[in-house]
Amino acid sequence: KYYDPQGLKSVFCPHKCVTCKSNFSLPCLQLPVTTRQHAAEYNRWL
Repeated sequence: KYYDPQGLKSVFCPHKCVTCKSNFSLPCLQLPVTTRQHAAEYNRWL
């Protein structure tokens, strides 16, 4: 399942790895990432 990066800003947290880890159980990314990178990470862990 692919999520369009243009539509992720209100769903995914593009800059807070802790928030993303909390909301989506992703490994905490040590550095801020772009929304597009978050889409790739989230899709990889689906």
